[in-house]
Amino acid sequence: MHRGQIMKILQLDVNSVSYELVKPEAKIYEEEDVKSHRFENFILLLTSIEKGDTEKLADKAMDDAIGFARKQKSNGILIYPYAHLSDNLETQDKSLDIIKKMRQFPSKGI
Repeated sequence: MHRGQIMKILQLDVNSVSYELVKPEAKIYEEEDVKSHRFENFILLLTSIEKGDTEKLADKAMDDAIGFARKQKSNGILIYPYAHLSDNLETQDKSLDIIKKMRQFPSKGI
């Protein structure tokens, strides 16, 4: 078991959030054509993937976040990697795989 089956996620209900891609901060990253983004009325998930976190935990986290987003009548969910929540981080490869899995979670109706 992994610390009571929880992931380290800071969930924020934001009016707006924007970011601009400047340069990669890790050796492994996804290429992006659009360099800046702005989101209105979103749930922001600042997410640290730790050693022992699984896709099953990611699914549970997304299910919870989607339920909250629907209750708040949010336009969507933004998952943002945020290593600062943990000192027990998973490898970059596995972390990226889990975050990709989180993004693929069915979220119709948000």
